[in-house]
Amino acid sequence: MPPPRRPHPNNAVPAASLARAALTAVLSGKSPTPAARLVVIVSAGGERLLHDLGRDVHEARHLARRLALAEARGTLDRLRHDLTAAGWLMIAAVDRIGRPARQRVIAALLDAVVDQGGMACVTLTVPPTAAGLHPALESRLVSGLVVTVPTGPKPMAAGGGRCSLQAVIRTTARLQGVPVAQLVGHDRHRSLARSRGIAMYVARACTGTSLAAIGLAFGGRDHTTAMRSVRAVETHLATDPTLATDVRDVLTALGLTTHEARPA
Repeated sequence: MPPPRRPHPNNAVPAASLARAALTAVLSGKSPTPAARLVVIVSAGGERLLHDLGRDVHEARHLARRLALAEARGTLDRLRHDLTAAGWLMIAAVDRIGRPARQRVIAALLDAVVDQGGMACVTLTVPPTAAGLHPALESRLVSGLVVTVPTGPKPMAAGGGRCSLQAVIRTTARLQGVPVAQLVGHDRHRSLARSRGIAMYVARACTGTSLAAIGLAFGGRDHTTAMRSVRAVETHLATDPTLATDVRDVLTALGLTTHEARPA
């Protein structure tokens, strides 16, 4: 395993797109200095950065709940197998995983992936040595390739204001002519699914809300369902003028422009 690579303050990555390209190169094995572990220090947007790589990402707080449930049910070994079976493990904001016992589990998971020749990629909101982590986890995160990705201004808070998650839901429902309850419900009618996708896309692009939180707000769906909906809208925006108009109408009603929306 290569020695830790400390970021130099004058070598800031100029754009998130460049950072994504670098991460993709490392994960695909095309990097000239591959690492079995990739640690990305990013104060905001770490989850988006990992999702852009096209792989399943486990958000630390959601993963902590899964670990707690597995512990209660006695299925922790099965969960460990499921998390490492793909040969790679991606965790966003791993410094938020919770109590020391869970941190030790994560350290063991990272070892398991690396031992089978796989790749572990995690993000932290602060450097590993400043996160107050259990020594078992901290020692894993100071080895490998450590990258600091500078971020721009934080997006508007998801809990309130003109571009809150609830404001997006209410505005989309009104403009699409559907009740809020149906928009966030489980009806899979094509027209409702389309409106729901628009709301999820705008929520993700403008509020900074996590995919897990968006899925939860839309009838308790999981983050992968929300991610598929967001990507479907993003994929068709360039070829579907009606869809582009509907998205623009929601943004306008929220007092935003397409330039202020940053898709996931």
